[in-house]
Amino acid sequence: GGKKLFMTGGALRDHLAGKKPRNIELATNCSPDEVYHILSQNKFEFIGDGDQPPQSEGRQVFWVKTKDKKGRPYSFGVKVKGDEFDLAVFTKTSKGKDGKVLEPGTHADDAMSRDFTINSMYLLLSNDNGPNKEVHDMYGGMHHLKSGKIAAVGDLGSKLKEDPVRALRLARMMARYGDPKKMSEEEKETIRGATDGLSNLDPKDIMDEFQKGLDYDDTDTRGYLKIYNDLGLLPHIFPGMNLDTKLPKQLREL
Repeated sequence: GGKKLFMTGGALRDHLAGKKPRNIELATNCSPDEVYHILSQNKFEFIGDGDQPPQSEGRQVFWVKTKDKKGRPYSFGVKVKGDEFDLAVFTKTSKGKDGKVLEPGTHADDAMSRDFTINSMYLLLSNDNGPNKEVHDMYGGMHHLKSGKIAAVGDLGSKLKEDPVRALRLARMMARYGDPKKMSEEEKETIRGATDGLSNLDPKDIMDEFQKGLDYDDTDTRGYLKIYNDLGLLPHIFPGMNLDTKLPKQLREL
């Protein structure tokens, strides 16, 4: 009935970069109710709400992972033969009294709401027994991925103001997919100017985001720390410490 399924986000980014995706992120133009009905009709068992993957014992199951402030689900977990997938409906973000508000949106809304162009591509999954080749790339993410450019979807300053953690994510994306030489001084200054917003966040959330960049086998630890330092982010990770970013090569694994 015109309902479509896409691979998107980090899963598609990693796939196109020749890296193995950690989490398979899917998106659809279905409404939450349509997701429920389509999966139920195809012998998936609905098992309720929760952030943690359930013990499904080989069953095909799905559950609500996240809801908007009105209690409407927009993200589901799906488990098939032991493999888990994230499935989200298209959404848009708007400003509310308490910050960001998620609402049902179009494909274009969903793409615009994402942080960086390399995370805002969609591969249409129309062929279940062969290659899928139709990529929807509204902001040049594929070109940026090939050239090592980490670019925001829209205005960088606005994206960082909307969510300060994106400054840390940008550093992680740059270390793994980008070329720091492609970043302009204006972009660097924008990031440095947005670091004040990190002081309002839970230190654990900041450290968790920093740690993600160190969890990959192909991470150059010294390069990662240098990017954090150059962007003025390191003091927010290790406040009050004068960390030597020129770590000896022998300490890379440690």
